[in-house]
Order: sequence, then C-alpha cells, then structure tokens
Amino acid sequence: MNCSRTRLKLMDFQDGKLDTKLTDLVKDHLSGCEQCQDFAHELGHFQDVFINQKKPLSNPFLTDRIMEQIALEPTPVSQYPTLLMPKLASVAAVALLVIAGILGGLELGNRITAGLAAGPTAYSEISSLVNEMDHEPLEQMLLNLNQLNQ
Repeated sequence: MNCSRTRLKLMDFQDGKLDTKLTDLVKDHLSGCEQCQDFAHELGHFQDVFINQKKPLSNPFLTDRIMEQIALEPTPVSQYPTLLMPKLASVAAVALLVIAGILGGLELGNRITAGLAAGPTAYSEISSLVNEMDHEPLEQMLLNLNQLNQ
C-alpha cells in the first residue's frame, strides 16, 4: 500500500473501522514508513484534542433574560395595511370604470337595437351613433352579440 492510500485509510484505522485485511495492510505500511508514522501520530493528537475539548457551559438564566427583554420591547405596528390602501383604492377605481364602461356600452347597444326595431324615424335619431360604432371593434363585437341574442 502506498502513502496516499494509507493516509486516506488512517482515520478509519485509528477508529477501528477497517476490516482485518486493510488493517494488516495499513500496519505493514506504518511499520516501514516513518512519514506515515509521524502523520498518524499527529492525526491521533488532533483527534484527542477534539474529543477531549470541553463543551462550553451555558448560563441557565440566559434564556430567561432574553425572553424578558423580548417581552419588554413594544410590539411593532405593521405598516402593510396603510401602504396597501392607496394601491387597492386605485385598482378598485379602475375596475369600477371598466365595469361601468362595459355596462354603459351594453345599455347603449340595447337602445340602438330597440330604436332600429321601432321604425325609420327612430333610426334617423340614432343613425349617427350607429355609424360611429361600426368603426369600433369592441362596440361592433357587442352589437354582433346583441344581434345573435335576438
């Protein structure tokens, strides 16, 4: 076994996680290689330091003090409702205008078709509106829908 493969297996060797065949190969290499012996010694030293390192002690009253500080802080008032109100108002206003326009157009279309059905005198009164509406695609579509419904 060469040095690089031995060093890769060294931690498992020291933890006793290798099978007997690999354990024997690592032992044989360590017995003949001084560099790997030094590396194994340093690695063992670092493992001991990490294992034996003291865990930091926590203050049992720290949590209580933090919770008291949190309870004493005033609850922040959310700014979201006041920021959303102007936006919602403008969206609602636009929606109302669109709905009013659609309903007004439908009512106008109903009046035109009622006037056309009433006779030639009624037709002359609203002919200017009809001629204008023939050039508008949305109104033309509404007129076509209204004619299909009759």
